[in-house]
Formats: sequence, C-alpha cells, structure tokens
Amino acid sequence: MNPYASEANNRFSVKATPKPKEEEANPNQIDHPLFEGKKMDMSKQELNAITSAMERDEFKSILNDYVKEISDPKN
Repeated sequence: MNPYASEANNRFSVKATPKPKEEEANPNQIDHPLFEGKKMDMSKQELNAITSAMERDEFKSILNDYVKEISDPKN
C-alpha cells in the first residue's frame, strides 16, 4: 500500500479477463519433442508403436541400414 495515496487510490477494481478459448486439440497431433509449442501430426498410438519398435534390435538394424543408404551420395 502506498502511504502517500488516499484510501480510494489504493483500491483498484480488477476485472478478470477470460482466457482466450484454445482451439480444439486435434487427436492426431502431439507435442513436438524438440520444438516447444509445435505440434506433430502423429497420434499417441503411432508414437507408442514407433517407441516400441525402437526397442527391438531387428527394427534398429533395418533403420540403421536405411539411414546409411539414404546418406550415401551415390543414392
């Protein structure tokens, strides 16, 4: 409280402003893991499927071969 202000100036009426209505969440969009505030067009089911596939050695081997192939300038 300001000791130099009159009692009337110490009380401000504050009106609550309503929060802007957020757009409805698209069920096929999830938060991007690297960019805050960005969304990815991927459902949670798809993310879970990729996550579980990445735990399998066979999938990791195939993905590694694919990455090597597309990284080769000959291809």
